[in-house]
Amino acid sequence: EHVDSVDAQVRVHFSVDGPSVTLLDDDDEDGVPDFPALIAAEVAQVLVDFEEAGFRRPVSEAEVGLEPLGGSEALDVYLVDFGGSSDGQFGVDRCRSGVCAGHLLIENDFAGYGYGSLLEAARVLSSHELFHGVQYAYTDDLDPWFSEGTATWAEHLIEPEVNDYLRFCKSFLSDSGRSIDRPPAGTITSFSYGTALFFGFVQHRHSDDVVVSMMDLLADAGDGDEVAAIEAALALQGDSLSDAWVEFATWNLA
Repeated sequence: EHVDSVDAQVRVHFSVDGPSVTLLDDDDEDGVPDFPALIAAEVAQVLVDFEEAGFRRPVSEAEVGLEPLGGSEALDVYLVDFGGSSDGQFGVDRCRSGVCAGHLLIENDFAGYGYGSLLEAARVLSSHELFHGVQYAYTDDLDPWFSEGTATWAEHLIEPEVNDYLRFCKSFLSDSGRSIDRPPAGTITSFSYGTALFFGFVQHRHSDDVVVSMMDLLADAGDGDEVAAIEAALALQGDSLSDAWVEFATWNLA
């Protein structure tokens, strides 16, 4: 079944039976399970928040030559049981000219996960996974340290005190001898998520507009050189990566 956000920009698909059955409580007795409705409302709000921060909207299905998927032109969110292996994902439907349209996958009930509440889980996953959709509106060529770092930073942008962000920042600080753009080999590790600490530092040093500039520069260059985009975005602020990095490292040491 599905539920649409009030503004019809988001459609959440959920199971009422089977392995991915979601939480079906309907405390407000409106005929729609509360948890899918919560996810729809949070994703719709984060869409607005990212736009107001200056970021592009995720690419629509029509922009890459697809018919409306999921039965409508809304951004599709699917509630699935990850079984503890993850809690969310952005899935790509199709790419064209260096940008991609896709959908969100979010854990169906968060049973056994460490979030303080369903609302906290909804906010973290909505902001993180949706920001991957935002990234694909600029480029389909991002290294994991940048894509996961900025997506984790986006959680912080939406909810500054979110614990998920702080947890991953600790992972970054535990490996301070490693270059930010050289994460450990293999699958994506906590280090890549923890690079969010640097983007949070840049936001504090200037504003969140700097991260918007990084994405714009990556889209314009089309070369997937994240470090060059960071350098150029800081230069637009009269800053340099070398100066910013010295202060960042000093703060981390302290």
